[in-house]
Amino acid sequence: MSSCPSSSNKGFIKLPDGKPGSIQEVVNNPISTIFGPLSTPLSLYQNSIIDQSSNSCQYRGHRYDLKDIQICKTIHSGYQLLESIKETPIAELVLSFSISANQNDQNAPSTLLLCMLIYNTGTPSHDTYLTQLISDYSSLAACNFTNNEPGIYYTIDPSLPSQPQPQTQPNYIDCLSQCCNDMQCYAYNYDSSSQMCSISYSNPPPKQTNGSKTMQSGSINRNTLPSCGGIQTTTNGNKTAQFTTIESLFDTEGSTIQSSYSYMMCLDLYDNGDDQIASSNTVYVSVFPNGIHLSSKVWDLLYAKMNNTLIDYHMPYTMRNNMRTVEFYTITTEGTSIILSTDGAINSTAPFTGCSNTMQFSIEKSVQPPKKLTEMSLKRSSDRRDLIPTEQYKCSPFHQKTDLDKSGKYVKRGGATLADIVKDENTILTDENNTATEMFPDKFVNAILPAAGVLVIVLLVGYGVKKAMDSASQ
Repeated sequence: MSSCPSSSNKGFIKLPDGKPGSIQEVVNNPISTIFGPLSTPLSLYQNSIIDQSSNSCQYRGHRYDLKDIQICKTIHSGYQLLESIKETPIAELVLSFSISANQNDQNAPSTLLLCMLIYNTGTPSHDTYLTQLISDYSSLAACNFTNNEPGIYYTIDPSLPSQPQPQTQPNYIDCLSQCCNDMQCYAYNYDSSSQMCSISYSNPPPKQTNGSKTMQSGSINRNTLPSCGGIQTTTNGNKTAQFTTIESLFDTEGSTIQSSYSYMMCLDLYDNGDDQIASSNTVYVSVFPNGIHLSSKVWDLLYAKMNNTLIDYHMPYTMRNNMRTVEFYTITTEGTSIILSTDGAINSTAPFTGCSNTMQFSIEKSVQPPKKLTEMSLKRSSDRRDLIPTEQYKCSPFHQKTDLDKSGKYVKRGGATLADIVKDENTILTDENNTATEMFPDKFVNAILPAAGVLVIVLLVGYGVKKAMDSASQ
């Protein structure tokens, strides 16, 4: 039996073409972020980014710490259409946050996922954080290299002393790096099947077609020197490492371009010993459709550094207590069956239509990007995590049989907020006061009502005295 509510999302939500009518739009983003300085360069292990800085965020008064960063296959298809983006994303950057150990709350999600779609088309934007992943290769993006189609390559004459014999390289990025590091290099060839790299130190020779689909080749434009990414010179002449933080992904300088779509999902977690559900993980997912736009050159280099392979997102084992997740739900003649994942793979749900009553307001659009916080303001806000703003507090009457899920623990979202109710009450009071003013002019209120009040008090006191005297005479 599932430990998640029957009406909950049990995987990533995909959207159909067009905007579902059940999306609820809000102005302020419920997430606030605080990203620490980055003093060491980023590194990439397979598809995981290693960031040594301290990064946190806050959701509904609870603090979450960044545990993992992955570049993976596109998860959220359809979301880019809601922003009128014509391009198709090629990948997705997922930042995984886990709730702080000292802020355990059964009503708060245990995990936050901030997902940014990645494009290799259009004008580059919010790309600096990822671009610096290839800056340790002498800023290859500044080498102005040009790739040719697979099957087209430069012929290399190994008899010429200026054209060395092909060398074995671990991957394409190293081949290109070797070319960029040598200012006399003009062209390169890389055969991914044999991992052979050839470099030309003379003018690019004529092109020939060999029919190979594993050959990558190109020429280098040496009109501009490679820049030294991540190094800035201070006023006293000393060189200090300055690296771009994750904050650059969300920084829009007052623009709403990094708006987001958010939803909750609940993951059943299975013990490793059997196929019994041991617990669950509630996850708040926030998707940024505008995301990151990289130049095609930068993406080629970054993709090559990941061995030209993209993999699915996998939740780190520390965020699921090393338990198994549901990778697929399948329908068989015997009913619903599941395929479990020891690597933390997560199921992708069927396209979201918004037709079901239980799915109303399941997706929420935040117009503004996450708000930036300082460490001090984050602490103060965390201290007030039990105080809910009236703009967020829902206070709606509900029917027990229709508005509660089967577990009886969850109420469907929607209805007026406490702020709306207070506003309505103030409006009613204002109308009543205006009506009273019309019925009783100011002169009447100021002159007659005080006198009437005194008369009522005198009558009450007299009645009390008479009552006491009657009792005494008896």
